[in-house]
Amino acid sequence: MKYFKEYLDYKIIRNMKKYDFKSPVLEAGCGTGETLELVSKYYDVKGIDLSEGAISICEKKGVNAQRANIVNVKERFNSIISIDVVEHIEDDLTAVKHFHKILNKEGRLFILVPSGRMMKDDTGYGHYRRYSKDAIISLLEECNFKIEFVEMFGFPVLYYARVLMNYLYKLKNRDEGALEDGLLDENTLRSSYEHPYDNTIFGWMLETLPISKLLSKFLLFENIFAGGNKGFAVIVIAKRL
Repeated sequence: MKYFKEYLDYKIIRNMKKYDFKSPVLEAGCGTGETLELVSKYYDVKGIDLSEGAISICEKKGVNAQRANIVNVKERFNSIISIDVVEHIEDDLTAVKHFHKILNKEGRLFILVPSGRMMKDDTGYGHYRRYSKDAIISLLEECNFKIEFVEMFGFPVLYYARVLMNYLYKLKNRDEGALEDGLLDENTLRSSYEHPYDNTIFGWMLETLPISKLLSKFLLFENIFAGGNKGFAVIVIAKRL
């Protein structure tokens, strides 16, 4: 899904610059360091993740990352980014309150969480929940953040691709078992750095068929729907009060 990732990378950096994110930056839940590599080109950034496997890959890439739980972080930052993370945390309120605690005054948070209804793929990714736009805004405001920007991301392309993917796996009776409970270790589920579809026919289709590149072009039109209530994910930028 490199075309989709490139588009998301563009959105991350564009919005960090637009909303005046400052170093030092923490990436909470950095996985294998793809976003760390990107952000480190523009900011002084450090990543944390629960997964030893993910941190090992980060170390091989030469990015600044360490194994840690967000609620145990004491260091303070001017900015935090959190991409597909809090849905993996059972007590998301405590995690977001800690984001607020370790941000300096008027520091900014860039958070992306999955949206839409819960489906079978959420089991494989280790999701406790998905968020509506109102739900993630409410969570952030409860933790004393001021919302500066909200965008629904990935509608209609990624949104309906996910629906189709889950439907196809339902028809196949899920022989691969990649989405079954307990297949991925607990910390991998929390970090989700291994995609459950990577070694399945759907993963192969996304990477090899021309339709993947074609569909990516339609992402350029997603801004038409960015202010709505449907999306594959929700992007929020918020300021610490």
